[in-house]
Amino acid sequence: AMPMEMGMLGSTDPMDAVVLGADLYGDNDPDEITVCLQILEVTQEIAPGITVPFWVFAPDLGGMEPLSRLPGPTLRFEQGDRVRIVVKNTHYFPHTLHMHGVLKPNAMDGVPHLTQDAIKPGETFTYAFTAQNPGTHWYHCHVQTPVHALLGLYGMLVIEPNRPQNFVTPVVMGSRMPELSVASQEAGYRDEYVLLYQDIDPALHAPLRQAELPLAELERRLHRDYNTAERVPRYFVLNGRSFPYTLLDSQIEVRPDETVLLRVLNAGARPLSLHLHGHHPEAVAVDGTPIPLDAGQARGWGQIALPGGAWRRTPSR
Repeated sequence: AMPMEMGMLGSTDPMDAVVLGADLYGDNDPDEITVCLQILEVTQEIAPGITVPFWVFAPDLGGMEPLSRLPGPTLRFEQGDRVRIVVKNTHYFPHTLHMHGVLKPNAMDGVPHLTQDAIKPGETFTYAFTAQNPGTHWYHCHVQTPVHALLGLYGMLVIEPNRPQNFVTPVVMGSRMPELSVASQEAGYRDEYVLLYQDIDPALHAPLRQAELPLAELERRLHRDYNTAERVPRYFVLNGRSFPYTLLDSQIEVRPDETVLLRVLNAGARPLSLHLHGHHPEAVAVDGTPIPLDAGQARGWGQIALPGGAWRRTPSR
């Protein structure tokens, strides 16, 4: 049987964490977007019989049953949107949110001790900016980044090119985009997926299993005793799961002569060589920046366009 993470029961809607504002430019879509996030600790079954504790960003549903899983939700905005990301620290350690690759005021950069104080437990901080540079980006905690990000505090952030009547769902849980942006439709994409990769060293996560540890001792083990230079990954996950649980929401369906867009993020600590067996993808952007189709392979996080003619038909589920 496939697992169902805590918070995935019932009819909880991630859009309950979103406030849509005015149409500022008269283009028939909202241009003021507020997203509310919280920070939680969850234990997730990544493969049959294998559970791992994580820290995650999750939609803040105002006291309703939390919708929480690894990875954090994909955040989507349109170029020109006035965005507010409200982060409520419902965790027991200080955190921030840094939007990697996103143009924004320096005070909104989320770097503790430089651009802001870390958000203490029980406190809230609002990141306000105007979405400017379209592309695939990501966000992560910038407190003790080599530890907090690898413990799961990350997610993808997408800025879509500005178009009229271009509503995109601002908070997406899972790999498949619920709708295509107007720009993706113009490019001829039939579907769009996000693929977030992470490698996991169980030694980093082990202290989280010891609920009796005082916070000072937990902080010492995570931030001082753990040596990131000597980490040994044992588990490898795509969208928070290993096979066969990747079948839950990481299947890519494409038919002959169709094109699918993949947005790929390497949130791990080692290089990722993405191989699509039997297919011939073309890298169209890397690190949020378009690249010529004949340039080298994408690295880190980026977009990959998949020519559908090279794909076999996916069996119906």
